[in-house]
Amino acid sequence: MSTRAVDEAAEAGADAGEPLIAVRDLTVSIDGNELVAIDELDIPRGGRLGLVGESGAGKTITALSLLDLQPRQAQRTGSVRLEGRELVGLTDRELSRVRGADVGVVLQDPTSALNPLTRVGRQIDEAIRMHSSMTRRQRKERVLELLSQVQLPDVKQLRRRFPHQLSGGQRQRVMIAIGIACNPKLLIADEPSSSLDVNVQAEILDLLVRLGEEHNMATLFISHNLGVVRMICERVAVLYGGKVVEQGPSDAVLDHPRHRYTEALIAANPDQIASDAVQGALGQPLWPIPGETPSPGQFPSGCRFRNRCAHALASCAEDPPIKRTPADGSFICWNPADDGERPDARG
Repeated sequence: MSTRAVDEAAEAGADAGEPLIAVRDLTVSIDGNELVAIDELDIPRGGRLGLVGESGAGKTITALSLLDLQPRQAQRTGSVRLEGRELVGLTDRELSRVRGADVGVVLQDPTSALNPLTRVGRQIDEAIRMHSSMTRRQRKERVLELLSQVQLPDVKQLRRRFPHQLSGGQRQRVMIAIGIACNPKLLIADEPSSSLDVNVQAEILDLLVRLGEEHNMATLFISHNLGVVRMICERVAVLYGGKVVEQGPSDAVLDHPRHRYTEALIAANPDQIASDAVQGALGQPLWPIPGETPSPGQFPSGCRFRNRCAHALASCAEDPPIKRTPADGSFICWNPADDGERPDARG
């Protein structure tokens, strides 16, 4: 099939109401050890999906593997479709036309991501030049427009500054400007506010929500903060050991978790998601999740969480099936929490 035919087929799929991103049976492995094993995950058009889990749960590599940006020695299999177009199997040159143009990325640490020897305006200009035929004058105007969109002051002067001359919040706004430079359909935001003080965090989160709504841009928001995800994301996917163990509407998942790992996360962080469903846990001792996330290749058979779970059964040694919920969600657990059960991981 020609490239034009593929694009036309993708556009037809886009009109059919399918999700912007559809992931099926995606695996990323190194030397036979699975880092990512996603059975199914959808990102709706213009929607905000939160990806949550402990440190080491596989959130960042899962997101980067959508664009084939996992470590070089890793092998990726499965399906990642963008508006119906299959991304797995594309050449690096073909994917370079997707990265930055259709999918933008905002990394966790702007200090490391930005080139310290290049003025910030030029770094934004480079992102535009890669995917556009704008003239130099048009690009300059676009850089100023982007800096204004992310609410930076005195943009004509600021574009000439180097990253070290900006505050942490300003550097993160520059990263967002780079991420949205080509009006992407999806923005991957990897812990975009974790290194900032609480007031600047709120400003950055409000900015991401506003930009998404203004441009009908979907957002994959990676975080370990359940409260932030509840506040800005319509849907949430809970990741453990590189697998999505539960997903659905944010309120439904966080108020009434079904997978025991989701339940344990909430019991360990009840103040993050204060709501009627978890008020009873406030003021009580925290219930840390026992043990640590195993390294790749060290997960038990069946449910990857079972060695740390107080509710594990003998059947948990087998792979659990995907179970659907009435709230348009799903989970994989042999011994799930009751739908009305208050979050409590003690057993």
